[in-house]
Amino acid sequence: MEDVYNYLKSKINNNDIIVASISGGPDSMALLNILIKLKKDINYKLIFSNDKYFTKEYIDNILKSIVID
Repeated sequence: MEDVYNYLKSKINNNDIIVASISGGPDSMALLNILIKLKKDINYKLIFSNDKYFTKEYIDNILKSIVID
């Protein structure tokens, strides 16, 4: 995942707006985790999008499950 982190770090700039779609699957959760960690290094706005069937509680649980080192 470090390669993905470094790649995204080279592409995202301060004040960019990034929209990430959350499906709850392992690939979107890995990407979401990396994007949240990037916020430590880059000042950008992160917007979460989700399927219309997901509840706020579902998304809150996903976000709570992410461990940031």
